[in-house]
Amino acid sequence: MNKNEIESSNNKVYIIEDDMGSKVNVTSKSSNEAASPIIKRIAYDLLRANKGQKISLRIIRHYVEEESGERFSSGSFSGAMRDLIEESKGRIVNVERGFYSYVVHAKSYEINAAIDRLIEDLTEVAYVNLLEAEDEDIDAIKKIPDIQRKLYHLKINS
Repeated sequence: MNKNEIESSNNKVYIIEDDMGSKVNVTSKSSNEAASPIIKRIAYDLLRANKGQKISLRIIRHYVEEESGERFSSGSFSGAMRDLIEESKGRIVNVERGFYSYVVHAKSYEINAAIDRLIEDLTEVAYVNLLEAEDEDIDAIKKIPDIQRKLYHLKINS
């Protein structure tokens, strides 16, 4: 079996992706249930069972379809995942394009993400056309690395 594949047998699922090998209990579906609730429930169970792990959308989708026995359109799937993020009160996050995670410390994650955005914004501010910059601008830009270091130290270790 290759990395990132899912094997389903005896009502258990094993995820083989990097260091993930956690067992996840199967969630049964109601036969006439709409797509979004099915997707959200099964995806949430999978992500929660693998707390703190980054799981690809491809793995989530494959797992949801295996467990539900149904195929879902890309639109239904992306809408359900977007709703799941909004409804999870910060527990389910899109950590990077195509990857999701269940966050144990939601507020710490949110604070650290805001600090990371500030650090990135300061990096963008530092780029100027030296031919057009005033001395005051250059003096301010020279302070940016120190500000970034201080922001980095504000991040919460969890």
